[in-house]
Amino acid sequence: MKKVLYSLLAAFAALALASCAKEPLADPVKDGRPVPVTFSLDLGSALTKAAPESSVFDDASGEFQLYVAAFAKNSGELLPASCIGGAGFKPVVTLNAKSASVTLTLSKSQDYRVVFFAMREGAYDVEFGDNGVARFSFKRGLKANDASLDAFYSFVDVTSASTSYSVTMKRPFAQINVLAANGDVPSGQKTFSSAMTVQAPVSFDLYAGAAGGDLEEIVFANNAISAEAVGKYKTTHKWLAMNYVLVPASGTVKVSSFSESGMTEAVNIGQVPVRVNGRTNLVGNVYSLSDFHFNIQINPEFGGEDEYGGQGGGGGTTVVDTEITMADGKTYTTESPLVVTAAQSVKVLVNGDDFATVEAGANGAKVTATSSNTAVATAEVKDGAVLITPKGNGTANVTIATPAYTKTDYSAQTFVLPIKVEGIDVPPGPSSDTIVFADLNLENGTQYRDPFVQGNMSVQFGAGSNDGKYYTTGAGIRIYGDGWVTVSSDKTITKIEYTFDPTEMKDGDVTKTFIPDEATFGGVDGGSYDLATQTWTGSAKSVKLTRATGTGHWRLQKIVVSYDGSGGQGGGGGQGGGGGTGDETQASLTNAEIQAATFDAEITGDNPSYRDGTISSTSGTWTGNFAKHANGVKYLQLRNKKGAYLDSPLFSFAIKKVVVTMTSDASVSLAERVFHLVPVETTVPTTDDLYPVSLWANEYASARGGSEKGSEVTIDLGESAGVKQFKLVIEKGATYIDHLDVYY
Repeated sequence: MKKVLYSLLAAFAALALASCAKEPLADPVKDGRPVPVTFSLDLGSALTKAAPESSVFDDASGEFQLYVAAFAKNSGELLPASCIGGAGFKPVVTLNAKSASVTLTLSKSQDYRVVFFAMREGAYDVEFGDNGVARFSFKRGLKANDASLDAFYSFVDVTSASTSYSVTMKRPFAQINVLAANGDVPSGQKTFSSAMTVQAPVSFDLYAGAAGGDLEEIVFANNAISAEAVGKYKTTHKWLAMNYVLVPASGTVKVSSFSESGMTEAVNIGQVPVRVNGRTNLVGNVYSLSDFHFNIQINPEFGGEDEYGGQGGGGGTTVVDTEITMADGKTYTTESPLVVTAAQSVKVLVNGDDFATVEAGANGAKVTATSSNTAVATAEVKDGAVLITPKGNGTANVTIATPAYTKTDYSAQTFVLPIKVEGIDVPPGPSSDTIVFADLNLENGTQYRDPFVQGNMSVQFGAGSNDGKYYTTGAGIRIYGDGWVTVSSDKTITKIEYTFDPTEMKDGDVTKTFIPDEATFGGVDGGSYDLATQTWTGSAKSVKLTRATGTGHWRLQKIVVSYDGSGGQGGGGGQGGGGGTGDETQASLTNAEIQAATFDAEITGDNPSYRDGTISSTSGTWTGNFAKHANGVKYLQLRNKKGAYLDSPLFSFAIKKVVVTMTSDASVSLAERVFHLVPVETTVPTTDDLYPVSLWANEYASARGGSEKGSEVTIDLGESAGVKQFKLVIEKGATYIDHLDVYY
């Protein structure tokens, strides 16, 4: 595409956008009036401090292709004004300066989400399709230390109230860097070439503004790096590697392999914390494999002269083996723990130089650190840091309570860092997950209907058009009359602690609050709820908290979920009636994975439509014919007709049993059904007749389930069946499944 001068950029973009639409974009229902909407793009920081271009670290010069797309805010539909260049979706303009302006002609009566994505030409696969796809994704054949993968992203929600918006572009990635002290580099080595394999998301949803949920193995092939280290390490260290990764909801990725040309073999670094638009620096001795270690430092934003400064030194000079700088609100979970080796110590710095003990006068908040099991790990605040030292076999949750460092307004926060010690047996035990909505970089006034996933916890809001909206006023997500929030997990939930905005407001003689009370509490679908402490207790896989009918709203700021010991990492036993058998969960199909595959916004009304589909899961790909749902339904629906069934992945182990957990949804009625596991080659009738008995004549096993919500149905295959794949079919009508666990 021809370059343009920035004095002409706005006119060029408006002309390109207008020429794409078949006619001026208007709202056919409300007869909206088309108006020009201008977006001023700020690229001042985005086009500086990029990855190494040739041998220059600070130079991100060159051309970036800008894509712009407009979506209907209520449906996510890609609108005609976005189709620049028609089929194939081409970029609007070439960016090579620090500011730009783009104008779209939009209807005055419709709300939009306008997406901006800038990349170097050919760096990523970009898709904008009529089927709702709006994403970019990594290509295959990637190289390490490749500056051409640098890219920038932003979106703006447009309402009829304004025709002018400021847009700040930021990197949708984290950058992982590896540095080594000069003294650790093999003698005589002058050039550096590295390779890295990372388990991370491979695609980014441009409409949602988040990485895809599935993690894949990304191979950054061996490639040289010629840029020098900067900042604190400019004269003392060598820069060995630089790679861009997308950030999953867990906030960590796994570096399963790293090698540099001077190393004798590749190493498995393990779980590494990452942040959007930030840098994770691994600094240490990678050349001595008998003493391999590194320090972790997170720079939360690109830019700044002392990029690789921060706390602690490199190489082997620090007093601990692993060091991490953690920002307020960061949480490691049992899903993505901080991984250390036996007898290795961990030093945690909260906000770098901002780590402090706050004395009386600031609400008395101060930094504390405690371990749930001092025989496994000790934790203490020492010399301006939290020091965690594993001592023996097992696992311990270390809780760090710190003030939130706003300098003027201190409020207590809690960080939970489960310690996973490699090389020893980790027994299952109690665990917890925490989600703080103010820490998720949510957009003010935006409704969030998709589940929030944090570790083993999934949180979803629903009901009216305003339920699930996040507002900075109150720093929480709002729940209005008849609205609800559902917390679910593959593990058994024993306690949920809800934190609401404690603000009180006067409305005449009436004092309004934003916390559940006797007047506004609509109930929970099981267990018990204490209004005094805003805490639910019980035993369930899913808990739905509902607000009563009426005016006003709740403002939910934070959720802490605690689990029982039966669903611990790698644990067997308690779940699915397996207690005491020694069976272990090898694979699961989670409720979050089911929801992602069965929700279909195109369906209107309450009736599901059965159709062929796939469910992407960490356990593999499940296929079958099942109900596609609208209206926030959150279970897998199968039945005895319509060609319905579910095929498991082909596992590498022989299956002992399958445990099916039924939905806890209060809106459905469960009835007695028989669950059959049959060979995957079995042909299922596609007519609307009930299945014949001959369908399960060659079954592996079957079990009868009752009508109790949340109950578990255990289908036992025995010790020596040798079955590695199965087809699940149902007898006697429809059934509603929350999730499945496969045991070996």
